[in-house]
Amino acid sequence: MPSKIFFSVLITALTVFAGRASASTSATEASEGAFKTRDLLVRYGAISDTGHLSSFPAEKLFLLGYRTDWKLLTYQVELGGIFDGRDGAKSSLVGTFSAGLETKTIPFYAFYLPGIALITGPDNYLSSFYQFSHDVGVGIKDGRGVSVDFTYRHFSNAGIHLPNPGRNYLVITLGIPASALGF
Repeated sequence: MPSKIFFSVLITALTVFAGRASASTSATEASEGAFKTRDLLVRYGAISDTGHLSSFPAEKLFLLGYRTDWKLLTYQVELGGIFDGRDGAKSSLVGTFSAGLETKTIPFYAFYLPGIALITGPDNYLSSFYQFSHDVGVGIKDGRGVSVDFTYRHFSNAGIHLPNPGRNYLVITLGIPASALGF
């Protein structure tokens, strides 16, 4: 039930953002307002491994985060959880730090954010407390700075500990400018 409500809100938000993003803005408004450097993030993901589709609803990823730009790089910090009901898997708290590149073509953007992650519950899929993460995504940002992006995320320990099948997620993110919330 919470997943249906979450997706209903996100689909409605995406429709509104797409309509606002298509409205014309002046070059000044676009350069000053479309890409503020601080965003608060709400992220939801589900497992995307084709070998595990029979257990697709069993594993979910929920994260709250913060994304900012400085110089040429985009930085992202997140805290949340992996909730997994599959055999040999554990639910786990997760924290990530990523730094990478993001395009700034208004209203669309794309990014690649490699990073590091710590988890509290190693299992048959993520066999160590430390992991590497990779986010590759595309999104749309309206003139107010509110964004929605779709991301492919991979967690793995790069084979340092075995077994290491890793986890792959399809993630949807709602980004809200920190300034809109008084930060």
